[in-house]
Amino acid sequence: MDIYKLLNKEVLDYNDIKEIRNYHIDTSSEGVMVKTYDDFINKILLMIKLWPQKDGNTINYLFGSGIGIELALQGNVIGRKKNNNCYSYRPHNDIILYDVKILDYEDTKDSYNFKEAFGNIEFYPSYELKVLSNINGNLLDTTCETVVINNHKVLIPELEILFLEKYLQRELVSREEGYDYKLLFNEYELDVDKIINYLEDYYIKPKISKDEKYYNGLLDKQIKAIERILNNGGKIVTNLENLELQIDSFPKGRNMNYAGISVDLWIPLSIKSISYKNKYYHIDDEKYLDKLRQRIKIYSETEYQRYEEIVVDIQNMARNKEKNNI
Repeated sequence: MDIYKLLNKEVLDYNDIKEIRNYHIDTSSEGVMVKTYDDFINKILLMIKLWPQKDGNTINYLFGSGIGIELALQGNVIGRKKNNNCYSYRPHNDIILYDVKILDYEDTKDSYNFKEAFGNIEFYPSYELKVLSNINGNLLDTTCETVVINNHKVLIPELEILFLEKYLQRELVSREEGYDYKLLFNEYELDVDKIINYLEDYYIKPKISKDEKYYNGLLDKQIKAIERILNNGGKIVTNLENLELQIDSFPKGRNMNYAGISVDLWIPLSIKSISYKNKYYHIDDEKYLDKLRQRIKIYSETEYQRYEEIVVDIQNMARNKEKNNI
C-alpha cells in the first residue's frame, strides 16, 4: 500500500478505505494494534486523513494514553523543552482517543469512514478519561498540546494529564528504559504543582466521593451477604463452620469477595451473635456490628492514606530529578 499516495489524495473513496482497513488488520495481531514505529506513524497519519482532529476551531479528538505519550517521546511538543533522550519505540495494544465530541461514529462522514477503516477505537468524551473523571468544561480543548512528528502536526492532551493517567494506570509491558510516565517525566519539564492539582481534582476527589458511598453501604452489604449463606438451608452451626472454612481458604486482598462477602472485612462470627426471628437468621449483635464498623473505618482510612502516598511519590520524583540535574 502506498501510504503517501493516500495521504496526498484529496478525497478517499471506498476502495481506499478498504485498503486501509486491510492494512490495519494485516499489521495488527495477538492483541497488538501498533507493532512497529513505521506502522505507528502510518496509522496516526491515516487516521487524521480520514477524520481530521480539527474542524475550524473545533477539536474533534486528541490521541491519548500510551499513544499520546509515544507521540510526545518520538516527536517534539511545541513550546516544551525536550531533553532528547532518544527512547526506543514500544508496541501498543490499542489507540485511545480523548476529548471526542462525536459519540456516535455515524454522526459525520469522516468519523464513519474512520470506523470503517480502523474499527471501534476506544474513545472518551471531554469530561472523562480512562482514569481521570469529572473533567472541567473545556479543559482538554484549552490545554491540549501540538506534537510535530515527521513534519506533521498531531494533537494530544496536556503532558501533565498524560503523565498522571499513565502514572495511575501503567502499561502491562514497559520498554527497557522504563514505564511511559517515567520517560515522559524525564523527557520534558513538567509542572508538578499542576499534576498534583489534577490528581486531587480529577482522581482523588471523585474517588473519595465514590468511596464514601461505597463504605456507607458496606456494613449492610456485608451483613446481608453473610445472612444469605446462614439461611441457605441446613443446620446453622454447619453453615457457619463451612463459611469459616471457605473464608479461611479464600485468597486475601482488596476487592476479593466470597459469595458477596468482602474477605478483607471478614470477622469470625460466633453463634451467639446470631438470632432467629420470623424463620430467618439475623446478625444483630451490636458488639459484632461495632467491630465490623471499625474494620470498615480502618479499611477506608487505608485507602485515603494511599492517595496521600501518591502525592508524596510524585513530589519525590520531581525532587530526585532536580537533584540529579544539579
